[in-house]
Amino acid sequence: MPSSKHSTKLFFPLLFLLVILACGYSTSQPEITATPSETLIPPPTPIPAPSVLIVCLGQEPNTLYSFGGPNA
Repeated sequence: MPSSKHSTKLFFPLLFLLVILACGYSTSQPEITATPSETLIPPPTPIPAPSVLIVCLGQEPNTLYSFGGPNA
């Protein structure tokens, strides 16, 4: 009979500890929300340098007006 009295003495403190731990301990973590920061404006894209077309001619044209005169 002494063993049942001894197990009863351990049962209630352990049960009490289990109930306290179950009530006080929460497994869910609070959700952390990110605060919106300032919207960053991307820097302007640089304007590309103008393209240059170089045409090599075999001879000097008769005229600079492309619709007048016989140019080869």
